[in-house]
Amino acid sequence: MKKIFLTALAVLAMVGAMAQGTKLAVPMGVYVPNDQNLVPEYAQSTLESKMRQIVSANGMGALNYGSSFFITCDVLVLDKHTLGGGPVLISQKTETTFYIADANTQRIYESVTISSEGIGKSENQAFIDSFKQIDVRSSQIKNFVNSANKKIIDYYESQVDHFISLAEGKAKLGAYDEALHILSEVPDVCPSYGKVCDAALRIYQIMIDKESLEALQAAKAVWAAAHTYESAQEAAEY
Repeated sequence: MKKIFLTALAVLAMVGAMAQGTKLAVPMGVYVPNDQNLVPEYAQSTLESKMRQIVSANGMGALNYGSSFFITCDVLVLDKHTLGGGPVLISQKTETTFYIADANTQRIYESVTISSEGIGKSENQAFIDSFKQIDVRSSQIKNFVNSANKKIIDYYESQVDHFISLAEGKAKLGAYDEALHILSEVPDVCPSYGKVCDAALRIYQIMIDKESLEALQAAKAVWAAAHTYESAQEAAEY
């Protein structure tokens, strides 16, 4: 029963997304590579914040979960040197390459490389200052996000019928959860998302009809075996 309830919530969420109307952007998460050999821990926090700003400023909603799409990056130090004439400062130039990708298909939809410079009393501060110089509202960033968004929608829109056919094939084999998971991979910004929701509702109805029949048959078998208070309780649970 718990599994059916959770599956029902997932299906209703899909239908609810369709009912909210046409969205313009694909929601995505943020992933910071855990490479402390290059980028210090505190600077990684600034980098994560910068990526959240990129997706939120461009209408793609920074989520930690619930979306297979994500933004990540690579960082390359192009130049580093110390500045004299007072307190020792570290100056460095970094090249940050941002990627927008899909965890389900392992596809990279778009990338952009941004150069920036930072100065600080430590390497960590120099990294932080460098990341802060990245303008999340620049035309370069906006084009990067818009291009990725379009490519994601175009790809999944072209594959809608394939996803539905694949899901229906899984449903015929009784793999209903897998079938619904396949349909849930299609972002709700696709123009044909309504077809995906219709297919999800059909498969969900088949699933609960089958599981309900099995539960009813089990309840009847328990009651037929013994007309006792305990049997009645067990049958009621079914």
